[in-house]
Amino acid sequence: MTQNDNGFKSFLFSGATTTLGAFSCVDVTTVGAITAASFLSRPIGILQEDAVAGNFASVKMLSASGTFMIAVSGSICTAGTNYSLVTNGGIGGVVATATLFRALTTTTVGAIGEFAYIGGAGPIA
Repeated sequence: MTQNDNGFKSFLFSGATTTLGAFSCVDVTTVGAITAASFLSRPIGILQEDAVAGNFASVKMLSASGTFMIAVSGSICTAGTNYSLVTNGGIGGVVATATLFRALTTTTVGAIGEFAYIGGAGPIA
């Protein structure tokens, strides 16, 4: 096994749904595959392309430098506001105890927004 130093990694997609859209937050399963992250999980990265169950897809790891483009699905995201995950890998919930990202742009639901990863206390330690 080798260490990943470039910030991107391919994973097998094995979600509850058969597809997951690009720019969704993902988590890793106990078998090393990725699935959509939700409010009750801590994401490992952002999907860079549409994923189909049983196929590999590229993920920008949260440890990578730079900003992250993420699908907005919970509510409008306003620049300068902190947000958490909502269902199916999207972002948009304003929850003080589960903050993970800060919006760098104001983005409507259904669009892709730019976010900074700020970490913070999530629902799962």
